[in-house]
Amino acid sequence: MTPRDDFELLLTEWMRSRAPRGAPDDLLEAVLDRTARTRRRPPWLIAERWLPMQLTLYRTYIPRRATLFVVLALVVALALAAQLAIGSRPKLPAPFGVAGNGLIAFDAGGQIVVAKPDGSTDQAIPSSFSNTTAPSWSPDGSRVAYWSQPVHNGPSKLVVANADGTQAHVVSADLAVIADVRSVAKWSQDGNRLAFTSMGDGPEPVYLASADGSGIDRLGGDELSRSDPEWAPDGQWLSFVGKVPFSQQYGLYVARPDGTDEHLLPTSPGSGFAFQGSHWAPDPTEERLLYYYGDDGGHDIGMFDLKTGHETTVAADPLYDEFWPIWSPDGKQVAFTSMDNDMRIVNADGTGLRRLPMPLLDPQFNANWMVWSPDGKEVAAFDRYDHAVAILSVDGSGSPKLVPAPGAQTGSISWQRVAP
Repeated sequence: MTPRDDFELLLTEWMRSRAPRGAPDDLLEAVLDRTARTRRRPPWLIAERWLPMQLTLYRTYIPRRATLFVVLALVVALALAAQLAIGSRPKLPAPFGVAGNGLIAFDAGGQIVVAKPDGSTDQAIPSSFSNTTAPSWSPDGSRVAYWSQPVHNGPSKLVVANADGTQAHVVSADLAVIADVRSVAKWSQDGNRLAFTSMGDGPEPVYLASADGSGIDRLGGDELSRSDPEWAPDGQWLSFVGKVPFSQQYGLYVARPDGTDEHLLPTSPGSGFAFQGSHWAPDPTEERLLYYYGDDGGHDIGMFDLKTGHETTVAADPLYDEFWPIWSPDGKQVAFTSMDNDMRIVNADGTGLRRLPMPLLDPQFNANWMVWSPDGKEVAAFDRYDHAVAILSVDGSGSPKLVPAPGAQTGSISWQRVAP
């Protein structure tokens, strides 16, 4: 046996001899007797009965530095979580100006087809709606609008869907819209509304539909037949072609989105297809409007400044008809189509005119759907002879890239804007 074991035995024997082995025999009777003779404390003396619990709790003191550390850790954790959540969302471009090149949308064979900017990988956007035409991307590229005409030559419905075709829904309510198959609905810059018109010889308003399908408004009275609406980039104006019903009196009009301040702009006169496809400068601080005026076969390109009230001629070739002008995304150049079988590009001040040869293209076939690429380096137009969308470099280099578009009904093209 070791010394350690001897010590433990001795200690145990000593504790047994000093401490009683059990409780006294009368302990329970003594406790009960004492309890019976002790008066209960009145409830009002118990603090927990009439003070808030927070004041009666025993608190453990935490050093101030530890508290600050905990708070700081929570703030950092929340910031990281927010950053991860934001980073997981797709980036969107600004509603105007230069952006990245997304998918090119057009209609072919009764479907909306999209292709990559390099002309490859064309595929249809899934849709439960039949005979879909005239696609139009929203300014942020997240949604697409298009017409659906279930019955040939019957009324059409305006549909809005996500970029992948999901959540497609009608936004034109129960209107029996007789839509020009080339008529593309125009998005407001905030992506909340679309402007469109219905064909007819009598008075026609501009319709403004909520993109979520929640409602629709009418702009204008019975004094005009309105067509080709276009939003100003700041959302403060709408331009459109106004025609006196049952006449050949055309003009370029503007109005506020609530229908007020509708008036004719003092431009040069025009007839036939004049003023169709007017286009606002992309800078929202400017109020400059592009259009073409004159008679069929002799149109010229004009620009009207709403701030100064003055008209400027951008291009006027006496030998050729010029039409369908569009601003470049940065607002520095203007592209338009000419009857001499090419497209032309000119600086916004009218200088630096140059031709962009299009040996394969017929500009007379739906050339109004020529569009700039969002980055401003290319333009796209419809090639009638090859039944394809042709993509050309603005600097004239290289050969056109062709995207097959068999069965195209309208030749309308829309180029998706994405984050750079």
